[in-house]
Amino acid sequence: MSYIGANIYYWGMQEQRRLLRQGLSLWAREARDRGLVQHLWYCPFDVRSPHVFALFRAGEGRHNDIKTFLQKWPSHVQLNTDEVEQRHSQCRITMNLADRQPGPAPNNSFLVFEHAHTDYPFWLNQHLDNSDQLWRRLDEVAAWTLDHASD
Repeated sequence: MSYIGANIYYWGMQEQRRLLRQGLSLWAREARDRGLVQHLWYCPFDVRSPHVFALFRAGEGRHNDIKTFLQKWPSHVQLNTDEVEQRHSQCRITMNLADRQPGPAPNNSFLVFEHAHTDYPFWLNQHLDNSDQLWRRLDEVAAWTLDHASD
């Protein structure tokens, strides 16, 4: 098993809520039901441009689901270059290799990648004796929040 990451560049608060409710929540539930996901974690972030970073411990990615979602419900939010650059400059870390690519990422795009064990958020548990328990609980919180995103 490896960790698969996806940065889904989808601008706008309402749009990202839709992505969580009608995208990530459904993909994660289906993957869990099929036994493909052991851990799930996600975080909205602004490096390169506004996006949701999702991280799965899984055997396969969800490339086609992400592409279909973005085609069906594209974000129509427009941000000027200055706002994208300002949001990017306020981020003090990068979470993954996609965050380290040059230039801004366009709205309604995504990158899927194998996530390194040395990237964020894995360095949070470097000195823990029972890191499996931390990730089990983070997975439970992520699943619960996605299940209740529309409440």
